[in-house]
Amino acid sequence: GYEVVQIKPNVPLGLNSAATTYDSVRGPIDTSWQVEGNQFTLKVTIPANASAVVTVPALDASSVREGDQAAKEATGVRFLRAEPSAAVFTVGSGSYVFHSTLKP
Repeated sequence: GYEVVQIKPNVPLGLNSAATTYDSVRGPIDTSWQVEGNQFTLKVTIPANASAVVTVPALDASSVREGDQAAKEATGVRFLRAEPSAAVFTVGSGSYVFHSTLKP
């Protein structure tokens, strides 16, 4: 029942942005991403009574920010693991804006 949502953007070469909304039984799930040069921005909104596992494409986990601070220190964000070319976080309900640096 969309209690835990997975957000894992696929960022193919030549595509600079994408956005979608899904109206789940818990409320709308919004996500959008944009690439400018090697900078990546991912916006996510998770409805009340839900959480998400968010995979952020990134050069490394330390390059990921949520809002104005390191994602690992942001309120409502918990670092799970580093993957090749990505960092994985869990988030609670709310809106988040992740920024990262991609591989050149």
